[in-house]
Amino acid sequence: MSDEQDAQGPRSRAEEAGPRVRRGGKKYAETAGTWVPLVASLTALVISVYSFIAVRSAPGITVVMPDMIRLAVDSKGTYSKILMQPVIAVLGETQRAETVTGLAMQMRREGAAKSPGAQADFLWYASGHWQGDVTTGQYGFVEENDASPFLVTRDKPSVSIMDFRADNWLFAPGTYRATLTVRRATDSRPLTVHWCLTLRARGVAQIKAHPGYFLPIRKDWPANPSDKSDRSCYRGEPSGAPAEVPSPTSVPTPTGTPPARKTG
Repeated sequence: MSDEQDAQGPRSRAEEAGPRVRRGGKKYAETAGTWVPLVASLTALVISVYSFIAVRSAPGITVVMPDMIRLAVDSKGTYSKILMQPVIAVLGETQRAETVTGLAMQMRREGAAKSPGAQADFLWYASGHWQGDVTTGQYGFVEENDASPFLVTRDKPSVSIMDFRADNWLFAPGTYRATLTVRRATDSRPLTVHWCLTLRARGVAQIKAHPGYFLPIRKDWPANPSDKSDRSCYRGEPSGAPAEVPSPTSVPTPTGTPPARKTG
């Protein structure tokens, strides 16, 4: 074989390999063009199914406790009241509504497990709102509805003021551990929220001396280094603060004689 033929041999083989390479690349492109849209379609289907299930699934709910609650006793001193405005909201992207079928509250005073009145069961009595009287400058709690099931959706959380009452029980100084129980239609297991409050002797004296006066209890009072109570609890007033005295413009309608219910 001549030198010319040897030189032409590799070129010929390279030229023969060229079409094969081009044919292989074309085949890969055709295959990719088939399975890429298929994968995209399957991914879209999975996302659609997941979204459908998420939207249709039973909604979860959450409860956010307010910064302030109010305590009172009726004019005869036979029952105690707690007014609070928890936010009850639906979690997630579901479009389904949740039905809250009931609320309840239990309180237990620390260090008095065997003492009479150490524990109390508060029943949900009504829901409503505050309303002022422009002629007298006073305001009061107006009942809108009896304790009854209500709907909660993602766009419309519950923000009503809830009225809880415990018969034949009065507040005493001390720290209380409390549980708010929320029952719902879609789950037999109730949702529970644990919280606490600390009452001092002067706060209790105010409640008893002014039946119908709603004592404000907050959990966001400014910190006081001398206050050794649990900072996460609701408290009647900051440690060392003067006792709050009810004034004619801050005394709600007495709990013993509630205003007429809103109708319509």
